[in-house]
Amino acid sequence: MEEKSRALTSGNWKYIRNDRPEIPFDAHQAYLEFYRPAVHVMRRLKEEGKLSEHESIFFEPHKQPEELYNLVEDPQELNNLVNKPECAKLLKDLRKMIVQYDKKMKPVSNIYHPVHANAVDLLEWVKKDRPELYQQMLDGVEIGFQTLSKEYKGVK
Repeated sequence: MEEKSRALTSGNWKYIRNDRPEIPFDAHQAYLEFYRPAVHVMRRLKEEGKLSEHESIFFEPHKQPEELYNLVEDPQELNNLVNKPECAKLLKDLRKMIVQYDKKMKPVSNIYHPVHANAVDLLEWVKKDRPELYQQMLDGVEIGFQTLSKEYKGVK
């Protein structure tokens, strides 16, 4: 899945426009599944209703189309101010500015050539042929991407 977001920051504000809000923060990227062992535990905690409101946002099925944070008052970016009436003018200005940057920073080409990541095949192999390791991964253990990559290459 190709992500597409744009952001502007200043000393006080951060504005993010998520052009593909249907792609969640937790997009289950195979390579990162190996390197974020805590995310497996957090998924389980989300299912059990044990995450805070702010922690749960990462696991929602989509992102907000826009985000606006006051970096001075909210440096952890926990409170999205995009729907606050008192931020309407600022939001309007930032939207204009980001469109200007879109035009100025236009890509050389819109042709997209996705590459199949080997990590996708490795993850499927671990699920199928090494279920005990996959269970360890789900339990929050980092199971060794590099070592398993070498083992997988020797098997296939």
